[in-house]
Amino acid sequence: MTEAGAEFDPGNRLADAIPVPGWQDQIVARPDRGSGAANAHAAWRLAVAEQAARAYAASHKLAALTVAGSVGAGLADRFSDLELDCYWVDPPGDMDRSGPVHVLGGELEALWDYDHDEQEWSDDYRLGDLQVTVSSFLVSTIDRFIDDVVLRTDTDPVKHMRMAALHRARPLHGPELISAWRARAVYPDTLVAAVVERSLSADVLQGWAARDALASRGDDLAVQDLLTRAGRAVFGAVLALNGIYSPHLMIKWQSHLINWGCYRRTWRAGRSAFP
Repeated sequence: MTEAGAEFDPGNRLADAIPVPGWQDQIVARPDRGSGAANAHAAWRLAVAEQAARAYAASHKLAALTVAGSVGAGLADRFSDLELDCYWVDPPGDMDRSGPVHVLGGELEALWDYDHDEQEWSDDYRLGDLQVTVSSFLVSTIDRFIDDVVLRTDTDPVKHMRMAALHRARPLHGPELISAWRARAVYPDTLVAAVVERSLSADVLQGWAARDALASRGDDLAVQDLLTRAGRAVFGAVLALNGIYSPHLMIKWQSHLINWGCYRRTWRAGRSAFP
C-alpha cells in the first residue's frame, strides 16, 4: 500500500524484479542440502509451534502467525530456540500476548514494551527446556515496510530482516496474507544497486589502504578487524546481487545463505535463457 499522493510507478521500477525464494524451496529445507525433508530438530519444534499457533489464533486481532528463524527455514539444530512472528490487525493487549503462554503451560519471562525503533512488541517465555521468542507487528507496519523497501529503495537493515522473515518463515495462521506479502516483497534492481553501494562504501572499508603497514607491524587485531569488515561488506554485496534479503544483523547460517545464492544465480540464468 502506497501513501496517498506518492509518485511511484511500480510497473517501471519492478519490471526486472523477481520473487525471492523462501522456505518452500528444497534448497533451504535442510542444512545438509538434502531432499527437503524437515530435520528432526526442526520437526519437534514445529509441532510445538503448531500448538502455540492454535492458542494465539483464539484472538480475533491475529491476522497471521509464522514460525521464523532456523525452525521456520528448516535449518534447526540442537541450539535452536523457537521464534514466532505474530501479525495483528490492532495493537495486541497484554492478555493477547500472555494468554497463550498460560494456555500452553509456559513460564513467562518478559513482555517487552513496544520498541519504536524496530516497531514491534517482543515476548520471552519457556515451554519446558525450549526458549520461545515472539515478535509482534501490526499488519499496517509490514505493509509500510514493504513499500519502503521495494518502492522507495530503503536499505534499513531492520526492514530488510522483515522481508527475509516473510520469505523464510513458515506460516501457520493466515497463509493468504503471508503469500500476498511475499508476492510484493521482491528485490528490484534499484534496491540491489543501493545495497551494494552501502555495503562497499568507503566508510565500511576504512583502513584498507593501510593493510600492508598493519600486517608488517604485527598489528594482528587491526588486521583481523579490517578483514572481518571487508568480509562482511563483500558478503552483504553478494547477497544483494543475488536478490537475497539479509535475515540477521549477524551473519548466521552463512553456508546456507551462500548455497541459497547459488540457487539464485541458477534461477536467474534459467530465466534469462528462457525469456
